[in-house]
Amino acid sequence: MWETVYKWWGLGPVANLSMIEVFRGKSPQTLSSVGSILWQAVEWTCAYLIWRNRNLKVFTNKCWNGHIALMEIQLKSYEWISARFKKVKIDWLEWLSCSLTYAR
Repeated sequence: MWETVYKWWGLGPVANLSMIEVFRGKSPQTLSSVGSILWQAVEWTCAYLIWRNRNLKVFTNKCWNGHIALMEIQLKSYEWISARFKKVKIDWLEWLSCSLTYAR
């Protein structure tokens, strides 16, 4: 899943990503300060959804569809960022293509 999210953001392959780095907010060097904030929201969204869907698998035997997973991460992170990050208005189509000019 992490590999897919990194590809979506055009960040290349995941290199030894640890959960400690995710939760400490370590972001790729190529991102601007705004981009780093957005990226952290995406990381936390991804971690939350992986955890939630792992629990669904363990406790209810429901599997997370890999094709739907990225769309769910994109939607939930967009919703969370739009609700909490008022400084930047994010266009949905721009978010999906990750052509965020202010993130780089």
